[in-house]
Amino acid sequence: MSQEPSSADLLAAASLLLAALAVLYGVWYSNIEEAKNIKMPGHRDDATKPIAQVGRVLRGRAYPLAIASGLATIVFGPEAISICASTVDSFADHGLGAFGYYDPIEAALLLVTVGLALLTVHAAWLCRALRKKVKEGESLQI
Repeated sequence: MSQEPSSADLLAAASLLLAALAVLYGVWYSNIEEAKNIKMPGHRDDATKPIAQVGRVLRGRAYPLAIASGLATIVFGPEAISICASTVDSFADHGLGAFGYYDPIEAALLLVTVGLALLTVHAAWLCRALRKKVKEGESLQI
């Protein structure tokens, strides 16, 4: 491998991934919410189309969003943890003088990583809601 990437390079990469995922989230969110709010009919035979529709949105929108944001969070998570640890160490060593060592690029990288983590949690919650909707339809009486 080559030299260690700079914080600015990591910030650029993380920001680009978060922006791309945010665009996908914005484009796909209405489909996901629509599928989440589908009313299941009373009988399983009548629920075939709604179950299939929810399943398509789950596999084609919600899972990809959750997986992509989860992977991005995993990639940048260790660096964010390292930033937090060095910040705690700096405050332990220098007290309020630690603000003299403040790096806005590292702070921004930490915020972007937190944004990725929040997107991952929300996407996972949407996946859970859609899986519950599919199970609701599949458990209907025949």
